Amino acid sequence: MRKLSEVLIKSGAEIYRDIIPVALYSVVSSIVLVPILMFAPLPIAVLLLALIYMPILFGVCYAVHHRLERKERRNGLKDICVGTLKGIIPGGSLGVLFAVLGFILWSTWWYYGGQGGITGTAVGVFQTFFVLMALMSQFYTWQLVLQKTWASFKRWGKV
Repeated sequence: MRKLSEVLIKSGAEIYRDIIPVALYSVVSSIVLVPILMFAPLPIAVLLLALIYMPILFGVCYAVHHRLERKERRNGLKDICVGTLKGIIPGGSLGVLFAVLGFILWSTWWYYGGQGGITGTAVGVFQTFFVLMALMSQFYTWQLVLQKTWASFKRWGKV
């Protein structure tokens, strides 16, 4: 077992070495994000985020994963494109899941929050907790698709 200080020094050096490429990958994904959020109406923006942005984000995660796993240099933009094509189904399904969970949360607070009283607030708080736990579980399982190349529905059953 390695000491904590050794692990921190090694991970700190890796972060320092890879911070610029990872930041540039993030900028590439934000090129699509900013116009969607600024110019699209809300329902269309949610749909575009689920079906366009999430596969691109999957491609960025794919490129970062391959950059950290490989020792040789590769074209990062090519990795993003390959990852985006591989991530159309997993990224799109995860985006649709996020959109549905967001709609559940919005509709719960819209319906129960407008009624007033402790029961409506309790239901809203419970639904918020449920949605946050579901979102956090999916953020952790995204790496299974990248590292073990599992399909989206297979990973949902494993975790």
